[in-house]
Amino acid sequence: MDCLRAAEILSAAHDGERMDAAELAEAHEHCAVCAECLALEATLVRLDAVPAPAAPDELVERLVVLSAQAAADIRESALAERVLADSGIALTTPSDEAGARRARLLPEWWAPRFTAFAAAAVVMVVALGVGAAGLIGTLGSQRTGDDLVVFETVEAPATDGTADDSAALSSPSAEADRAAAGQVAPPYVALDSVIWHLDGTAMAAPSAVTTAGVVASSLSAADTAATKSHTAFVSSDGATLWIEGDDGSYLQFSRVTRTLGLSPYVLTSDTPLVRFGVWPGLPARFQPPASDDGSPTFAYYGFDDLGRSVYVPVSGLPTDGFAIAPGTPANDPAAGNPNWTWWEPLR
Repeated sequence: MDCLRAAEILSAAHDGERMDAAELAEAHEHCAVCAECLALEATLVRLDAVPAPAAPDELVERLVVLSAQAAADIRESALAERVLADSGIALTTPSDEAGARRARLLPEWWAPRFTAFAAAAVVMVVALGVGAAGLIGTLGSQRTGDDLVVFETVEAPATDGTADDSAALSSPSAEADRAAAGQVAPPYVALDSVIWHLDGTAMAAPSAVTTAGVVASSLSAADTAATKSHTAFVSSDGATLWIEGDDGSYLQFSRVTRTLGLSPYVLTSDTPLVRFGVWPGLPARFQPPASDDGSPTFAYYGFDDLGRSVYVPVSGLPTDGFAIAPGTPANDPAAGNPNWTWWEPLR
C-alpha cells in the first residue's frame, strides 16, 4: 500500500466512515514501516485530545454589553424616527433615510433577539480564532535532519487529570526524592530482554503452551539471597507467559506495552531483574542521558498515544524504538520508573 492510499484510509476511519477491515489493517501495517504515515496516524490520535475552543469569560461579558448597547441605540433611533414621522417631519437626509429603512427592517420586538444573536455570533468567531491558534500551536511540526518529523506542542496533553511535566519529574532532585521514599518497582521479570509484568497465579499448569526459555529471578520481592532459574512457558499467541513457582503453582505474566500511532511497543531492558521490585533501565548500548531533555543520547520526537513525551536516538526513527523519560505517573505502562526506559516495536 502506498502512502496516499494509507492516508486516505486512516483519515476516513478517523472521520467515522466505515472502512474495510483488511484495508484498515494494511494501512496500520504500512505505518509501522513508514515514518511519515506513522506521524499522520499519531496526529489523528492527538486531534481527538484537542480541547474544545472557549473564549475568556471577560471577553464574552464585554461582547454582550457592547451588543446590548448597539441594540439599545437601534431601538432609540427607531423610536425617534417614528416620532418624527408621526409629527409629519420628512426624513430627507441620507442618514435619516437609512434610519427609516432600518426601523422598517428591524421592528422593536426584534431588538432583544438581535442582541442575543449578535453576541453569539461574535463569541463564535472569537472562539474559532482562539481554537485555531491553539490547534496550530499544538500540531505544529518541524523537520530535523533529512527524514525525521518532530511534533511540538505548547502544552503536553493530559491523560490522567494532570499535565505530563516530564522535565520536572525526571530532574535529579525528583529522582532523589523517589529513591528516598523507597518506591519499589512492580513485580517484573525479563525474558530475552523483554519485560513482563505479573498478572496473577494459576494452580494448574497451563495448556497449549510452548517452552520459551529460562527466567532468572527469585520470583519474590523479599528473597534476595540468590537468583533462581525457572522454566518459562508462553501461550500460542505469545501474549502470556507462565513460570512455575517454588510451591508448584504457575505465575502468569503479560508483556509491558504502550502504543505510538496505534502500534504496540514493548518495554525492553538488559538490566538483571533478579527479584521482584527491581526497576528495568536502558539497554547497555545506550548511555544514560545527562540532561532532562535526553541529550546527548536522545532527541525529542513527539508524543505517544498516552500523551507521554517520546525521545529517539539522534538521527533515529521511532519505528526502531524510542525512550520515555523517568517519572511517569504510576498508572502509566512505565509505572513511574525513576530510570529512562526503552520501548521497541512488538513483532
